[in-house]
Amino acid sequence: MDGYSGKICPFCGTEILEGDAVKVCPYCGAEHHAECWELNGGCATRGCYGQPSNAAAARSGRSGAGAAGQCANCGAPLSEGQDFCPYCGAPASPAQACPYCGAPLAAGQDFCPHCGASAGNRQRYGASAGYRQQPGAPRRKGRKGLIIGVSAGAVA
Repeated sequence: MDGYSGKICPFCGTEILEGDAVKVCPYCGAEHHAECWELNGGCATRGCYGQPSNAAAARSGRSGAGAAGQCANCGAPLSEGQDFCPYCGAPASPAQACPYCGAPLAAGQDFCPHCGASAGNRQRYGASAGYRQQPGAPRRKGRKGLIIGVSAGAVA
């Protein structure tokens, strides 16, 4: 088994069959039929740097800094700027990626600079994060004591 069979190509929406020629996006790791990759001119995953409209920006240095070297999973050579192995799809480095579009994130970034999605680095607001809670509406004390006091005063 080649590891790609059963996956769905994001361009044509059909299943990748065993033996099909496959192209893996070096930015988001999505598997495509090689023919679909060529027809689209790059990745078909929404928001990916490998999309045709984003490819020029990615080549100009906006993409993440995957290190040149070889894949730790399969040993394939990796080029500078590749975040995923083009052969097996394994991450090139443990750098954090946007959970929505897969774009690389710098350490401590709260939001993706590409799509604006939350990177999940922010603490929740509240007392545990050092913020004061807004006080709720003041509790109304029962009027029972007032009524008993007035009643006792009227009887006496």
